[in-house]
Amino acid sequence: MSDPEFHEAPSAREAPAIIHLPAPPPERRREPARSGSAKRQRQHVEQFRTDDAEHAELQRRAWADGRLSVSAYCRKRTLGDPGPRHARGPAPPDVRLHARQLSEFNRIGNNLNQATRALNELRIIAREIAADRLARIIGDAIERNRTAIEELRAALMASLRAHD
Repeated sequence: MSDPEFHEAPSAREAPAIIHLPAPPPERRREPARSGSAKRQRQHVEQFRTDDAEHAELQRRAWADGRLSVSAYCRKRTLGDPGPRHARGPAPPDVRLHARQLSEFNRIGNNLNQATRALNELRIIAREIAADRLARIIGDAIERNRTAIEELRAALMASLRAHD
């Protein structure tokens, strides 16, 4: 009893010793993946030896010359350009402090603006219900907030000028 659709596979003895597969189509061929762009690929490592004092001095000079790595510093001194993505390490303490200060100024200004908006809404409600005294008190609070915002803006500008 045999099935007309069923074909028996040839035995291993009848199979050829080497099976040649066709080359994949050109669009499927891929070059090995490389990280980064071709311009940023640095394939050569330049080395020289330093003692502890020389190494510390190189690091100090590199950092002082724009937060450079020692490699970028050497490239800049010999070739004139430190190369792309040369800055490294955390920002200096004064820059971090200034950034934190600006962030706090922004937070305070945000809170003052939100309070002023809420007070404006309350003043509208007070006027609708003819609560003149309440509307006057709210108006005074709004003016105090505006004064505080202007003082904050002046302090922020003075901070920015001092940092430059």
